Amino acid sequence: MVVIGRNSTKLLILQSELQKLAGSNYHNNDKNNVESRMIPIQANLNDMESVSRAADEVSFKFKRIDFLINNAGVHPMNLKSFVSAQGYDQTFTVNYLSHFLLTEKLLPKLEKSRYEPRIIQISSRFHWQTNGRELIPTVSDDENSPSLIPPMASRGDLSSLPRRIIRGYGNSKLAQVLHGRKLIRILESKKSPVKVLSVCPSWVGSEMTGGFGHFFGFPADDVGISQILNAMFQPDLGGPRQPDFVVNSGFLHNPYHGFLSMILLKLDLVPGMRDLYLHAVAYGVLLPFQKFTYGDFILEESSPESYDVAIQDSLYTWSKHEIKRWI
Repeated sequence: MVVIGRNSTKLLILQSELQKLAGSNYHNNDKNNVESRMIPIQANLNDMESVSRAADEVSFKFKRIDFLINNAGVHPMNLKSFVSAQGYDQTFTVNYLSHFLLTEKLLPKLEKSRYEPRIIQISSRFHWQTNGRELIPTVSDDENSPSLIPPMASRGDLSSLPRRIIRGYGNSKLAQVLHGRKLIRILESKKSPVKVLSVCPSWVGSEMTGGFGHFFGFPADDVGISQILNAMFQPDLGGPRQPDFVVNSGFLHNPYHGFLSMILLKLDLVPGMRDLYLHAVAYGVLLPFQKFTYGDFILEESSPESYDVAIQDSLYTWSKHEIKRWI
């Protein structure tokens, strides 16, 4: 198991904890016991150069990869700075663009897996908050020198603090689901064995969710990872025309899914109402009551916009262009 993280101390603590759990079966230098080893790689996912080096290190050390779990995540309310090392929005970079780069660079290793390789995007139901418009690049109005303007959600030069805090997280999580769906289509055309799924762990007790998350949320080392394990090992998922969104609480099952879709499309007509409604549902319903609707394995449809092929294509094309210097 390879773990990429920013904090070297936390990586070493995790390595030590796993060593204790493995007990006598853990031999860090035993090449015949690779399954019991955890390899820490330090990288700052807010810096695309650092992400690229980490991917290169993984590629150098391993001939194949069975699972890629894109798990790193931040929320703008917890950040001291909103701009990444390369000038992108930091939430967008850590939650989406760094994962995009990792995926592109490690995909050849996944395709060499002896099993059914899978890419797992740790997304969120918060992706319902946004309609995808801020993830679409646009063309400038300059007729003499037209240029491509980056998606609003990606831009670190925009000073709208309310937009960053309110929509930054939702935009990045929708971007993950859109990326996953685009990958499924690309991999199908290549007849690749790699499957792609997105998951929502619901509210989990962690540093990012703070006190509310620890009180109301699922334990991070128990139920909080159940949907990730399901996404990794349950059969018939993540391929063309197969379910690809895994959750662990049943709030948005039909007919609720269709009802919410209808409401959000109406709320989109009034600026800010979709944001207000989704935050009210998230904090007033999902957070305090998610444990009462827990299910060990639940498949769910994501937001209507996440199935929009045009948004998938435009975001993927722009992202591919942005990371080409590190490929």
